Amino acid sequence: MSLIGSYAYQKQFGLVTINLILSNMYGPGDHFDEERSHALGAIIMKIVKAKLTNKPDVSIWGTGSPVREWLYVDDGAEAMIRGLDLKPNSDIINIGVGRGISILE
Repeated sequence: MSLIGSYAYQKQFGLVTINLILSNMYGPGDHFDEERSHALGAIIMKIVKAKLTNKPDVSIWGTGSPVREWLYVDDGAEAMIRGLDLKPNSDIINIGVGRGISILE
């Protein structure tokens, strides 16, 4: 959608842009509950709760096989700031480590 919107604004209004695509972010300000969080936030919260209540294990749902790319929120913010100095172009710029990590990992 970012790429299509960028193309449309350039064609209609002459606005030139860049297209930063941020992967799944985590960090301060995230939702750390099972209902609203991403998988990583929910797992972190389960581990923290287990630690605080001295539980010896944590139950994680599913097989753990889904693969996601995770990006710390401060790194995403830095990428957006650095993006301000880039020349406008129509390419997609993937902001991430370039490698997915399974939930099990």
